[in-house]
Amino acid sequence: MGTEGCIHGTAIIASSAVLGAGVTIGAHTLIGEGVHIDDGASIGCNVVIEAEARVGRSVSIDGNVIVREGTLIADDVAIGANSVLGQRPTKAKSSTLAPSGILAPLRVGEGCQIGVGAVIYAGSEIGSGSFVADGAQVREGCQLGRNVIVGHAATGENDCEIGDGARIQTSAYITALSKLGKNVFIAPMACTTNDNFMGRTEERFKYRKGVTVEDGGRIGGNAVVLPGVTIGKEAVVGAGSVVTRDVAPCKIVLGTPARVVKDVPPEQLIYSVKSECRHREGPSAMQVPSFDLTRQNRELRDELMAAIGEVMDSGQFILGDSVERLEEAIAEICGVKHAIAVANGSDALYLALMAADVGPGDEVITTPFTFFATAGSIVRVGAKPVFCDIDPKTFNIDPTQIEGKVTARTKAVLPVHLYGQSADMDPINEIAGRHGLTVIEDAAQAIGAKYKGRPVGSLGDVACISFFPTKNLGAFGDAGMVVTKDDALAERLRMLRTHGSKKKYYHELLGINSRLDTLQAAVLNVKVKYLRGWIEDRRSLAEGYDRGFAPAANAARRPVSPEGAYHVYHQYTIRVPHRDAVQEELKSRGVGSTVYYPLPLHLQPVFENLGYKLGDFPESEKAAAEVLSLPIFPELETCEQEYVLEQLCDILRSYAGR
Repeated sequence: MGTEGCIHGTAIIASSAVLGAGVTIGAHTLIGEGVHIDDGASIGCNVVIEAEARVGRSVSIDGNVIVREGTLIADDVAIGANSVLGQRPTKAKSSTLAPSGILAPLRVGEGCQIGVGAVIYAGSEIGSGSFVADGAQVREGCQLGRNVIVGHAATGENDCEIGDGARIQTSAYITALSKLGKNVFIAPMACTTNDNFMGRTEERFKYRKGVTVEDGGRIGGNAVVLPGVTIGKEAVVGAGSVVTRDVAPCKIVLGTPARVVKDVPPEQLIYSVKSECRHREGPSAMQVPSFDLTRQNRELRDELMAAIGEVMDSGQFILGDSVERLEEAIAEICGVKHAIAVANGSDALYLALMAADVGPGDEVITTPFTFFATAGSIVRVGAKPVFCDIDPKTFNIDPTQIEGKVTARTKAVLPVHLYGQSADMDPINEIAGRHGLTVIEDAAQAIGAKYKGRPVGSLGDVACISFFPTKNLGAFGDAGMVVTKDDALAERLRMLRTHGSKKKYYHELLGINSRLDTLQAAVLNVKVKYLRGWIEDRRSLAEGYDRGFAPAANAARRPVSPEGAYHVYHQYTIRVPHRDAVQEELKSRGVGSTVYYPLPLHLQPVFENLGYKLGDFPESEKAAAEVLSLPIFPELETCEQEYVLEQLCDILRSYAGR
């Protein structure tokens, strides 16, 4: 010790505690082992500072405060009476929430002010200059930036992130796992929630999500924001509103449920007077394309132009190192040993069938509800497509109907992972195994998807991928890939794509010319590293659509993802009655949409010789009359999606009333 301050005679100070010059300590205060109190600190009466805590210079601690073990308090902090710093959570007997584990010590930044009766838990960090008011509570694992205000009796639950300058006013409640950006304003009595389940159940904690409020967002008094909702940059939520879905940047929403009423006036924006959405003057408030590749290209322009320049400088325009790097990347994504780059997705199917020795007289079982190339490739090798109807929930081939299609001539099964979701592969593989059939996955739309934890591309004997420009991973033209775990199939595929040649000018097989351009590989090598993030963006948009369709659940059927399916949402496809009329009405309101596919393959004129007729595959025929794919691409903005939902729900309500 060795301080010249004033230490009351009833204070108890551990022998290993270190007190700086001028420290004052009031009556009945307890200072634990290893505590370090810096110069000029003032400690009131009946204070408890537990072992290994650190109190900075000129800190002021009023009476009856508890500073828990290991808490770190920076210089010039003022702490009001009856506060508790570094509290450890106590789990209720009825709680099913997993223990939080070992928590790091609480850190309180320089110049903070802690009010009377405030409780701040261990594992949190309070940024310099922040103010935690009387009776406020900051739970474990919270990260508060600089100059944050947590108002009287306000609560920040565990694991929140709160940016610099945020203000959380009197009695506001910020739920666990929430993220508040810089200069966010939360008005008195506002509340965020993080679960959709009543009571303390396992389901509640399994699916809980916090709320996100981006920089400059404002939430009015007594408003309620539901789980997982994002309040966009500088958006405003009116007092008393109930926010059930994402709010676009710079929008004002109001009501129960909250809906956009107008834009935030430019003079009220603190970050930018430029709207973050693409607006159009005139009666149509917005034009939303079904797909817009130009946005992605703009973001990646510098990288893409550099990659294209490297190809030009190299003089290598067919196959080469760039193609090999792409093959390695795709093989890793698909969880297979081999990836063979080809000219396009249609050739990928054709070559896979050739490599599997499918030819004249053979039959291949597949779905009639898919792009033409699936069945067209079967016919190109001289085989017969045998169609099998779909599961109406997933749009993929129905495994329960496959067995009845198998004949002595059946050589392969060709399931399609439509719209970005895997077919139900376990029963398909089981049937194929019993009958000695090759399984060829049409994964043209599904790179990155998973089935029960296994990546699409690794689920059959061989799989085919398309890099058509509009795919989740798209080239600047046609490009494709065949992937497999089988060494012999891979060698055969490499020969078949180069006129059946292993050695130049020596041809062992009758193949085709289907080599991937180096330029396309260079473009894809730039893009592939962004694929995972783009998929998550698509999944997030799909969640937004799911939430937004809740009011119109009886008027449209949303996509269904069975348990174990990891959907990558190449398309977000709903089913609606009066589909064509709904699509036309959307178009008139500036919303793009697409029908994939309006006529099943068994009814295509070119396949008339197969002998199928209307009514043979009722689920495929019904889907073709009802499906409608909505705008979904990574660069789609929240405000655009909200506009799509508003317009579509309005249209659906009008049809429901007819």
